Amino acid sequence: MGLFFSSFSHAQKKNLPVTVSAFNQATSMPFSKFFTAPIHPGLAISSEFNYSKAPKRSRLFQTLGGSYYYHRYLNQAITFFSELGYEFRTKPGVEIAALLGVGYMCSFRTATEYSFKNGSYTSSKNGGVGRFTPSFSLETGYYLFPEKQTSPKLFARYQVWVEYPFSPDFIDLMPHTNVHLGIKFLMGSNNQQ
Repeated sequence: MGLFFSSFSHAQKKNLPVTVSAFNQATSMPFSKFFTAPIHPGLAISSEFNYSKAPKRSRLFQTLGGSYYYHRYLNQAITFFSELGYEFRTKPGVEIAALLGVGYMCSFRTATEYSFKNGSYTSSKNGGVGRFTPSFSLETGYYLFPEKQTSPKLFARYQVWVEYPFSPDFIDLMPHTNVHLGIKFLMGSNNQQ
């Protein structure tokens, strides 16, 4: 783990890759629907580093980031995650990628819950619940300046993830899907080819 963070901090000295995406979160079976309604909005922010020293058409990379979503009828949640990704980039600038991730989510109810004790209802505390969140994502995007390694990228991503453990002795895994629209860009002054 220390090797990961030292490699990550070393990569950031040159340029800081930043990925920002807005997404729609849904509690649904993977690949059953592409987009669901009503919309439950979310925002994800991450950075990344490449495992290869001079990536050209393909690259293996690692992300580190966080996200937040608000589900009006269920919960709101903060997740910290890391993903291992592989990207293939064509000469005209179109890219496709797959990412395998793991995260830790803390979710909070959005409605007040009551429990019945001693003949009356009282509101229960909402301290949050922590769960592991493995994920798998497929992405396609476009580099705005295909000839430059440092080009900004616009992308769409379909992400499948599960909460574990969701409800022991009832449902162990709760499946979710997120549809992301986002941008990746570099922060920093050292913009090399």
